[in-house]
Amino acid sequence: MKASNFILYYSQWPALKSLSVQELGELLQAIFRYLGDEDEEEIANSLSEKAQVAFRFLLVQIKYDNEKYEQKKVKNRERQQRFYDKNKERNLTQPNVSNAYNNSNTNNNSNTNSNTNSNTNSNKNKNISSKAAIDINNSNGEAVNEAVAAADFSSFLERMRKGFLPWFNKTLDEHNSKIPRIKIITEERARRIKVIIDSYGQPAFEQAIRIAAGADFLNGRGVKNKFVATLDCIIDPSHFLDVYEGKFSV
Repeated sequence: MKASNFILYYSQWPALKSLSVQELGELLQAIFRYLGDEDEEEIANSLSEKAQVAFRFLLVQIKYDNEKYEQKKVKNRERQQRFYDKNKERNLTQPNVSNAYNNSNTNNNSNTNSNTNSNTNSNKNKNISSKAAIDINNSNGEAVNEAVAAADFSSFLERMRKGFLPWFNKTLDEHNSKIPRIKIITEERARRIKVIIDSYGQPAFEQAIRIAAGADFLNGRGVKNKFVATLDCIIDPSHFLDVYEGKFSV
């Protein structure tokens, strides 16, 4: 498959600088024609002698770059498939937030027993009402499934806000990280996190956060780079695997 774009390198200039403005225009037009799926030989035969030589010269690099890009895409797909296969046995359709996230809920447990008896009858009535509502709605299975999914995500979002947010900031503090602390988990952030956890597992997600927190490159401590990552960068689908596999740790 032909590339949809191409790169010109300054190292190619010595071979092109003898071309006139008209020949350079011919050459550029020929490249776009090639990317537009026109026949290579027909394009070359339509050019002036110098433009034809330059065209064939540049095509070598364009084809090489395209081959490398296609190979990279294949490797990325294989890498993602390996991670998916490794974690597909885990039932993470309703991911549980780790104990570290749930520490904030410990104090609430002390009130559970005192409220149990007083709530028993009301809970029974609620359960009966809920069961009746579900029985009615079973005639529309799609609506029920959508309602369940919405409830699951709402619960997940709440756990992310109450548990993951402070855990994330604490992890950054422990690593003396320059990555900005977060103040809110938006629905978009929660959806991206849920996709990652569903695909790769919660341990992998948490480990990626720790790796990012300690990676010099992602904390503005690189020799030539002063880039500082953000949570949104880490959970970006195009970056997460590279973070988890330590590509930014050197």
